[in-house]
Order: sequence, then C-alpha cells, then structure tokens
Amino acid sequence: IMELKLSITQTAKLLGITTDAIRFYEKEGLIKPKREPHSNYRYYEWEHIRLLIFIAFYRKLDVSIPEIKLLLTSYTFDDINNTFEELIEHNRKLIEQLSNKIERLESHRLSISYLSANTDKFSVDTMPHGYKMMEDFNADTEYKKIAPLLSDPIFSYGNIAYKNYFDEAGTSLRYMSYIIWDKLIEAAPLKKPISEYPVLESCECVCTSTTGHENGIIDIDIKTFTDYCSQHNYEHYGYYYAFYSYSVPDKDKIVDYYKLYFPIKKYLTLV
Repeated sequence: IMELKLSITQTAKLLGITTDAIRFYEKEGLIKPKREPHSNYRYYEWEHIRLLIFIAFYRKLDVSIPEIKLLLTSYTFDDINNTFEELIEHNRKLIEQLSNKIERLESHRLSISYLSANTDKFSVDTMPHGYKMMEDFNADTEYKKIAPLLSDPIFSYGNIAYKNYFDEAGTSLRYMSYIIWDKLIEAAPLKKPISEYPVLESCECVCTSTTGHENGIIDIDIKTFTDYCSQHNYEHYGYYYAFYSYSVPDKDKIVDYYKLYFPIKKYLTLV
C-alpha cells in the first residue's frame, strides 16, 4: 500500500465529512492523527481513513460516541456480538420510553381538544377506570404542601382530581386525590403493586369542562347542571370529579381548566 499523508481538509473532502467532525472525534479519543515533527500539523494515514470510515458509518446509524467507543474496544466476535446486543437492548428501552412519552403527550392533547370543544357545555360520557395514587389530601391544601407530588416522576402520568360534594347551597365538601387512568398505568413508575392502590370505578357521567382558580376552586353553576339533568331524565348523586387538565397564561394571571364528571343514572320511566 502506498504511503498516505493527508491533511485534515483533504481527509474531510475524501470521506465527505466535516473537519469539525474529525476534530470532535479526536477530542473524544476515537482517533489520534499523527503530527509533522516540525510544524505540528495533523496528518492522516490509511489506518486513520479506515477508522474514520468505521466511525462515520455508525454515526449514520445514529450510534452514539460512547457506543462507538465500545465497538472500538470489542476485539473478538464474542465481544462484538455482546456489544451489539447491549446497543440493541439500550435502543429498545429508548423506544419504549419514547412510546410512553407519546402516550402521555397524546393523552394531554386529547384533554386540550376536549377543553376547546366542551367548555361550559354538557354531554353524557363514561368516566374512565383509574387508580388513586395519592388521596386523603385536604382540598384546601396549599401548593407548597403538595410539592412531593409535583416533583415525583409519576406526576406526568395522571391528573390531580377534586371530588366535590354539593347541595342546594353549593359545594359543601371536597377531597383531593391523584388519578392515573388505565391506559397509562403500565408505563407509570409505581412505588407498590397496582393491587394496593384504591380504584376509581368507571361510570356514566354528565361531563363538561370549565375554568378554575388556585387550590382547585371550580367555576361551575350547579343549577345549570341540575336543570340539564332534569331536562334529560337523569338522577345525579350530589358530587362530581374535577380533573385538572391544563393552564393557560392570561395576561397577569393563569387560568386553570378542568374536566368535570358528574356520576348519574337514568330515571326509570313507567309505561
């Protein structure tokens, strides 16, 4: 093989990569060019070219620099095979994490679409089955007292929920909990077996969405709801669930949006 001594610019042009990429690979310890003894200029020989081809190939496969380092130190077929198995398993986990992320984003997107279409409008729907991750909070708890929930990895998997009891005078009693729906439970980082969490049963409900304020104070006209039930032959149970869905900045304040579920049953009609 003829002797080869290429500058970094010539090497980059030959391989179709940038000089910055070559310098980066050198900085990361993937390649060590030789240097002219008098000028200290880098130069690259055939072995450097072959190594850069190897690196460039795996970079096009989106293999990371640490992963390429593993491949460069895998000297037997067994080592290479084990390294590939590790890379494949690592990327499978990344795919699973991205799938979970997409599920959570899609869940929030659907909530936002519902808010946009149904604010202050009533309809009949089924409240999904879920699990109570945390409960027995006083509904008037200040935000700082629920900091452990807000900073927990589980927070992005569900909804803060208020269970509000009401009578003719308005809301009289409420509790706060944290709910994760069935469709996200398998991906959520649970701290104990799912069987140990209280269940939120699915049920038929009158639904709407509305705005709210600090500490879960909901803007809802109970009379409008009870009139809707009377007009449609529904009996309600005197409480509703308000699930926090989204917050929208509005000038100097933030408006919270909630999806509300009022459990109902149909009146029996005697013929």
